[in-house]
Amino acid sequence: MGYKAFFFDIWHKNGLISFYDKYCMEYAFTKRNKAYLAKASLLFYCEYGTDLKRRARYKEALADKNKTIADYKALAAEFMPNVTSILNIEYETKRKFYYYSDDLIDNLFTLREKDESIKQPMERIYKILEYRDVFLSYLTENTLTFYKTKDGERKYLAWWERLKNTKHDGKSTDIKLVREYAYKMDKKALHSRMKSTIASNAIYSDRQKTDFIEDISDYLAEITDNQARKVIFIGEHGEILEDLQVSSASDYMTIKERKEKQLKNRKRKVREAAEQKAAEQEAQQAQERNEWAALMQRAAEQEAQQAHAEE
Repeated sequence: MGYKAFFFDIWHKNGLISFYDKYCMEYAFTKRNKAYLAKASLLFYCEYGTDLKRRARYKEALADKNKTIADYKALAAEFMPNVTSILNIEYETKRKFYYYSDDLIDNLFTLREKDESIKQPMERIYKILEYRDVFLSYLTENTLTFYKTKDGERKYLAWWERLKNTKHDGKSTDIKLVREYAYKMDKKALHSRMKSTIASNAIYSDRQKTDFIEDISDYLAEITDNQARKVIFIGEHGEILEDLQVSSASDYMTIKERKEKQLKNRKRKVREAAEQKAAEQEAQQAQERNEWAALMQRAAEQEAQQAHAEE
């Protein structure tokens, strides 16, 4: 649940998960803890459920500060469906893997008519993509596979056999929307983590009765140019999520500048992707116009030849 939140939106749009699943996954992601799926399911019913009595019961439980994650799980198990589980299997093939496949790649011929405009290393990449079945067969049969042996014969497990036989059709996604969605989810998670950090700092400073404004003001007052401070991000159950050493305000500005560069790079990639897509669409439209013009020209020439022949 720690990263790649953009998967939630892609899974939902392609029918792998329901709106209910997406709602719960997004909430748990902002908490950086899968255990919050149960609490998310109760929140979902409070927002979209139709049974007023059940909604009131769930709201009462959520408002009770003495309730734990275990209590939420027990309550959700009575009525709410389980959140769909997605098993994501990735083979990370790096340059070294394909380096040892040079002879195989060089001997692969291209099914499509050779495009002289495609030069190395792009031609090599296109070959790998076009013959991905060859590499996927090797990975799923020799590198990592799931099977059982019966009477000395190896047989793939049913779910692995289905996975191996899945068509390798790519799903088109709007990269700009994907990045924007991931950005919003990361920002929500950041806000949640920040509030947790401020609350943890207040508790360690023995300030149980203060509100958020007081706590964040005290937190800022404690950080000075002359005071080295260790900032620890602590989760709901006491686990350390992130450990930072902020020795001065100048260190903070260094961190902030780095974050600014990261955000600029992300926005630049979104802009470039949108511009590239627009350029590709424009090029495709121009090609279609040219093909249509050529078709009309040939039709006119054929009509003229036919008229001349009749004369």
